[in-house]
Amino acid sequence: DGDGDEPWRRCAFRYVAEQVSHHPPIAATHAHNEHWTVYDEKRVQSRFSGNALTLKPLGTFHVLLHAHNEHYTYEAVTTVAQNIIVGTSYVDHFGDTVVRNETSGEQCKLTFEKCGWLSRSRYVVHGELTAADGRTPLGSLSGKWSESLSAKYTAAADADAA
Repeated sequence: DGDGDEPWRRCAFRYVAEQVSHHPPIAATHAHNEHWTVYDEKRVQSRFSGNALTLKPLGTFHVLLHAHNEHYTYEAVTTVAQNIIVGTSYVDHFGDTVVRNETSGEQCKLTFEKCGWLSRSRYVVHGELTAADGRTPLGSLSGKWSESLSAKYTAAADADAA
């Protein structure tokens, strides 16, 4: 319609990706706009096991939020594409990771539950937020990575916010 209100115009960003090594294959990416910057380098260990493809990304992701002057890092968890030949296909993410605020030292230890046979734990993620000392609890996260996460803060987090 030409009014400039398309979603891609409201969140315009620049993105560059390059394969920086062929043996082993390693990629580097960088994306940014005026609000944030994201960059990483990644390698992938892969395994095909009949009806599933398992991908274990190796490397660190960096997220910078300019308005808050915050720098976060994390490593991706394992991804499995299940039933890619026979059955109903789905993607599962599982494993542990730590999202660190490199600026303040706070961190969130996240666990992505592996989907079981009955799908009860499909997409479930939970985690514990801690202060820079790694011991003082600030809260918890829980929910499904495919839908939403809920945060519950402790009294220590409320005191820090005051």
